Amino acid sequence: MAPDPAGAPGGRGPRRGRKPQGDTIGADDPKPAPEPARRAAGMTKRAALRLRRGDAVGVVAPGFALRPRLLREGLARLRRMGFRPLPGPGLLQTEGYLAGSDEQRLDDLRGMIENPEVRAIWFARGGYGSSRLLDRVPWNELRRNPKLLIGYSDLTALFAEAIRRTGRSCLYGPVVTELRDVGLYHGPSLREARNRSRSGTLN
Repeated sequence: MAPDPAGAPGGRGPRRGRKPQGDTIGADDPKPAPEPARRAAGMTKRAALRLRRGDAVGVVAPGFALRPRLLREGLARLRRMGFRPLPGPGLLQTEGYLAGSDEQRLDDLRGMIENPEVRAIWFARGGYGSSRLLDRVPWNELRRNPKLLIGYSDLTALFAEAIRRTGRSCLYGPVVTELRDVGLYHGPSLREARNRSRSGTLN
């Protein structure tokens, strides 16, 4: 997907046409690798992890840069939901329209994957940039120490690779900077996903 500088700080903000709708939240999207490839890698299709109150949730931005106010409000919403958000050290870095350099964004993502306390990684924003990190993500560590990955938009590329490499499902839902505004995502679908054991429950 082409870069969208208008989505960077000082621009027009995220376009509402990209918000997830209906039953997309909680869906196992996209499909995993073909069964023979997964068998050869010693993998089987597994449901997404369960997420409970009190769990630590890593928050990173592998793509577009963030607006600090939207991030603060999203983190506050996560706390009200009962989680312990752990923002990445470089979360508010900027390099052009990106949330820091490729190395900075990768370091935040790698740190959350390697942190045994982190139960899920809830991405702060989508946007171009995530695909530039795919070949350097520690996928073997994510397979050994799986996390529930939550987000949408350009994060789909990262989710597709995570499913292919680990056999885990991901949760296709609102990013952290959208949680403050229920008009930016479909609340009933998110509530349904919170109660579905097959795709992980957010109690």
